[in-house]
Amino acid sequence: MKKPLTPNMEMYLKTIYEIVGEGSEPRVKAIADRLGVKMPSVSGALESLQHRGLVAHDRYGDVQLTSRGTKVAREVKGRNDLIHRFLLEVLRIPPATASRDACVLEHVVSPQTLERLASFLEFLHVCGRGANETPRRTCRPPKASETDSTRSSAIPAAGAAILLDVAVAAA
Repeated sequence: MKKPLTPNMEMYLKTIYEIVGEGSEPRVKAIADRLGVKMPSVSGALESLQHRGLVAHDRYGDVQLTSRGTKVAREVKGRNDLIHRFLLEVLRIPPATASRDACVLEHVVSPQTLERLASFLEFLHVCGRGANETPRRTCRPPKASETDSTRSSAIPAAGAAILLDVAVAAA
């Protein structure tokens, strides 16, 4: 059984994914520059990721994510984006700090916490209670008779529960 990926390994995968997404070539130097590390460190990490089947890399060539590597990188990027959005929109953390904090938290936050964050952000979006939005009058708790497909205009249940918890704690 393989050991789980370390936060550093996840960072390498996410960085490669982002470089490719920007239309650039993910070479060792580009990865090193982006992460602020030395090229031998990148080479060592790539070797480890290659042994795990997450990247393909020929010496002095481009780095390519395998399908498994792409899947992991997307998951890490998704966690980062969700946490970053929460820090910016809900907590109103300055962008530079939100970026740094999201980069750290993306590796340690539980799936349950991510799910609750996503529900809470959805709740804020549906109810128009984001940092730059005015509350909508149509925001209401879902009725027990509503199915998942008909609840789109109602408060997401988990988001409403979280807001209620926050309101009670603040009172």
